[in-house]
Order: sequence, then structure tokens, then C-alpha cells
Amino acid sequence: MTTRLIFDVESVGLAGDGFAVGWVAFDGARQIDEGLAATPANMVPGSALGREWINANIPERVRNPHPTDPIYRLSAQSVRQTFWDKWQSFGGRAIELWGDTIWPVEARFLIQTIDDSRTNESYIVDGGYWTGAVVRREMDGPYPLLDICTLFRICVARNTLFGKDAPPIEPHNPLEDARASARKLFRCLRELGIDP
Repeated sequence: MTTRLIFDVESVGLAGDGFAVGWVAFDGARQIDEGLAATPANMVPGSALGREWINANIPERVRNPHPTDPIYRLSAQSVRQTFWDKWQSFGGRAIELWGDTIWPVEARFLIQTIDDSRTNESYIVDGGYWTGAVVRREMDGPYPLLDICTLFRICVARNTLFGKDAPPIEPHNPLEDARASARKLFRCLRELGIDP
């Protein structure tokens, strides 16, 4: 069976930092895990327009989690660390990692997750010193990053896949969005004759 992790990120504007991530994990078609991690949106960089959109579209619990809420994380970096640890716990690059419309928000989130491991170090090389950036996670992925949106467009071109029966979702809660994306993914895989 294939293990898949489907995730969704909410950020402060399309080019701002991610402040919340939701995920669902599957072993084949059987859901084995789900989760949500968030830090207060007003604590991460982003645009005024992005903040206005968040206030109008993101549930209060996600955009401003209380420190006693299990989803609460101290910073955007700790949200990314939570996701990295979860992804690694399922096998890292040995599993399929899926997002829905992965550019720019999910891609930026993953790039920042890799960059979080950057340190400056010095080494003795050929009798001299070398000092430079070391990115510990650089070769750990996550790649390939698979895009549900692209697969969905292929399925729609072949068939009227969803039409009026598209699954309802709670708008812009990253866990609900990840669940909806998972339903879309599995429906597309079945449409293409791929056993989830």
C-alpha cells in the first residue's frame, strides 16, 4: 500500500509566511492520522491585504489559537517543525506528499522548512578553513511534491468528475482543506484506475 500525506497551509498573503498547517495521512485508502498546527497570524510576516483576507476567511481558532489549545505553536518555525516531524514519522521521502495548488503557499512553506535547518559552520578542508552555510535538510526533500490540482484538471478533462456533488468544506481551515483535498485526490485516482 502507498502511504500518502496530504497537507494544506494558510499564510499571511500569497507571499507571506505560513501560520497554520493541516494534514491527513493515509495508508492506501485508510486514514491513519490527521492534525492541525497554528501560531497566531499576527505574529508572522505578511501583507496588510493578506491580514485583511485572513480576518474575513480564516476561523478564529486557526488564525489566533489560544496557548492552551493543542494546535497552538509558539512561532511559524515551530509550526513548520511540527509538520516536518510528522512527515518524517511517516517515512519522509519514502511516502507521497500531496498538496492542492501547491504554488506559492505550500511550496514556500516547504522551502522555509528546509531553510530552518541552515547553520553557518567551519571546517578544515585541504589544510585550510572553509566557512559556509550548511543546510541539514537539503537532501531530505520533500520531493517530489505532488499537486492534486494538476491531477484534478486531468480528471475533469476526461470526465465531469465532480459537478454538483463536490464535497463541501469549511472555508480555509487547513485541516478541513486537507481533508477535502484528500477526497478529491482519491476520487481522481479511482477515475484514472489507480488503486489508492
